[in-house]
Amino acid sequence: MEKLRILEEGAIFFRPDSMTREDMEWLARDYDLVLFKDDGEYSEDLHAIVTDERYREKLTAAQLIGTILNPDTEDCSAGDEIEMDFTQSDAVNEYEYMEYEKLGRELEGENRNQAYLCYENAFYFCTDEERKKVYREKMAEISKTDDFYLRPCSIIILSYNQKYMTQKCLESIWKRCFPESYEIVLVDNGSTDGSAAWLEKCSYPMKLFLSEKNLGFAGGCNKGISMAEKNNDIFCLNNDTRLSHNSLFWLRMALYADRRIGMTGAVSNYGRPEQRIECSFAMPEDYVEFGGKINLSDNGNYNRFEEKSFLSGFAMLMKRKALEETGYFDEEFNPGYFEDDDLCTRFRKNGYRLMLVHNSFIYHAGSQSFNEKQETEELIRRNYEKYMKKWGIDKEKVGITEAELEFLDKMKRENDRDADIKVLEIGSGVGDFLSRIAYEFPNAAIFGTEDDEAAVKNALRGQSIVNISKEEVWKLFRKAYFDYLIYR
Repeated sequence: MEKLRILEEGAIFFRPDSMTREDMEWLARDYDLVLFKDDGEYSEDLHAIVTDERYREKLTAAQLIGTILNPDTEDCSAGDEIEMDFTQSDAVNEYEYMEYEKLGRELEGENRNQAYLCYENAFYFCTDEERKKVYREKMAEISKTDDFYLRPCSIIILSYNQKYMTQKCLESIWKRCFPESYEIVLVDNGSTDGSAAWLEKCSYPMKLFLSEKNLGFAGGCNKGISMAEKNNDIFCLNNDTRLSHNSLFWLRMALYADRRIGMTGAVSNYGRPEQRIECSFAMPEDYVEFGGKINLSDNGNYNRFEEKSFLSGFAMLMKRKALEETGYFDEEFNPGYFEDDDLCTRFRKNGYRLMLVHNSFIYHAGSQSFNEKQETEELIRRNYEKYMKKWGIDKEKVGITEAELEFLDKMKRENDRDADIKVLEIGSGVGDFLSRIAYEFPNAAIFGTEDDEAAVKNALRGQSIVNISKEEVWKLFRKAYFDYLIYR
């Protein structure tokens, strides 16, 4: 069909070494009518590259051209059978378990839930059977204490076509997570690409629901949550993601740092600016490897997280108790967009804190320009209006802007991490940027002002934000000296 279309309608040849940005944008919208050889003939082998989901997961048009010109990359075939060895962990080296044993001992007197997680990770990475027995005993001992309330998690995954991405997502879980710490609940939203058939014959354990229709993101997640073990925490994970080394471990460590932390989220290569790490690699596995180098403790600083007003739904870990108290996803936002913002708002209204975990990186393929449609933009607009009508919190008052992130880079170049700087942001919204500054500079004195009452009422618990107009700011702070004065 594709071949006939090209032969009948003709195709355009682009010389790769002279392609413009406009050419790349056009190419990203329609690969079918592009020739990759200047001979006027259809090149089936080259089109096989750009139509393979593996290469279209995250590669830009320019990167795809590079792949075509340099085809000696790893095999792009995606077989249906995945063979995993559950007896092998993805330990970085044979001594990695010792790091978690040490951290577990340090935490036993401070936070037994986190200590348990450390011994569990040590057990997972250790190959010495005698040491593993010691870790088992430690875990059993901690689990009987009064202040222990740690739970395994149920990983809720929705699939809608994209069979290969779903396979790679599942494979990343099986490869990199301690089997006893989780279960998988997969809801297929009426796929038509063979996903359902593959999932039905998959030999690895999961709870599976095959829907005859698309339940939407909220509806599908809610179905998965209802199927999960009753007391398990809930980890909603997009099927176009891949876990890196220790991704889930650090999300759980942050979730159990405090009883009032109700939700944790990962950093990624794609998504909201404040959750995104700027990085660019040719292949998804390069991102996964990059994440493994981030997902570590930082010179003994294992609580590498910051409070947020919102976390993206692509990878969202929630305490089950907090979710049950708050309620599940609002299906009024189906088929998608802003249901995660709405849930985050309700969590915070219930007194729970949301934490972004900087040492939990998860690869996220995300949306691609050639898949964007006008109806998607309309859906985003419509659901934003629903969110605003429900909560009255303007999107300009939440999150972190690109300009703020650029200014933060300037602050980091000018100061050491332990600098005792004084910062005032005028028009700070709910305080997301102030929270990021507090994360980057733990000794900083940070203040914010905001004239929007709704924003102040929804301010992050850890930030000092005064509800006054910009005109009144100088009357209140006229005697104070600030190293940085920021206008949002």
